[in-house]
Amino acid sequence: MPAVRGVHFQPLSYFGRCCLDHPEKPVTIPKMLRLIESQTEGMMKGEDFTGGGAENPYCSFHANYMRRKDGSLKALKRAEDQCCCCTGSDDSRLFVANQWSGEGESFSPDGTMCDTSALDEFLEQARLNTLAVSGMVFQDCFNFDLKRVQRCYICEVDMDYGMVPFCAYNLTNLEGKPLYRK
Repeated sequence: MPAVRGVHFQPLSYFGRCCLDHPEKPVTIPKMLRLIESQTEGMMKGEDFTGGGAENPYCSFHANYMRRKDGSLKALKRAEDQCCCCTGSDDSRLFVANQWSGEGESFSPDGTMCDTSALDEFLEQARLNTLAVSGMVFQDCFNFDLKRVQRCYICEVDMDYGMVPFCAYNLTNLEGKPLYRK
């Protein structure tokens, strides 16, 4: 039976094309982490999470958990506790491919699929009982930060402008007029 391998949160962004008024208290990453901790009754804690690796750390959050036999969750080692603080987009894509792939699928460092049938039972159970929780808060006209955008690798390709960071590409003014989109 397929298992849930992860949950990704993406709060509403007000890129300018939305006719809703901007809320007085928008959903921020700290607010998301408080809500996750509250709604899981402390099984997931805000301190379990770390910021993004390849993009600006203020744009996203993630944590990995191991489901124990009793149903409780154990937070796995945070990325910042490991050997390096930043990864490239290729490493990020490989991590996401491995985390979100279906049962029996795994990817080697060169991105090709590998057969995991030879793994012992412990490794297979560890793989099947890992849960990723992540989220990304896109910037909009109310919270745009040029320093964050300059570090972004999530881009749109534009024939006139080349590679444009996603948040900048989707940004509009309050009347809905885009800066980059046609």
